Amino acid sequence: MKKILLTLFLTMVAMAASAFDQGDFQYLVTSDSTVTLNGFKDSYTGSSTVLYIPGYTYDASTQKYYRVTKIAWGAFNPNIRTSFATQLRAITRVEIRPGVEELDAAVFYNCTSLNTVYLPSSIKRMGAYTFGACPITYIAIAAE
Repeated sequence: MKKILLTLFLTMVAMAASAFDQGDFQYLVTSDSTVTLNGFKDSYTGSSTVLYIPGYTYDASTQKYYRVTKIAWGAFNPNIRTSFATQLRAITRVEIRPGVEELDAAVFYNCTSLNTVYLPSSIKRMGAYTFGACPITYIAIAAE
């Protein structure tokens, strides 16, 4: 019995700690069917001023689809993600797709060009300063 529990525990730890890149983003697996978006992948070189956050993603290495439920603390904060500071400060619009439930603290803090935000009705929690120091002039929250 102890061996089965230990195996189960180690499997859960390994699954919870796995990360993968898809498209422009890096994801952390949080359960068998969900992931947290951590920010741009390390090799990101894009220059778009519009940021589309998906509600679902696919891990080609495991051939599994995951629901994106959370955006991690400081994921698009140019003060934290300094290697992408220029791109992050140029973002003018963010569109978050349905399925995302949580925006952690300071996710978009100091994105100094961000003025338009589209949020899904699935959002249940936003951390402190999620959009702090952003010159937002328009926010739309989708109807259910």
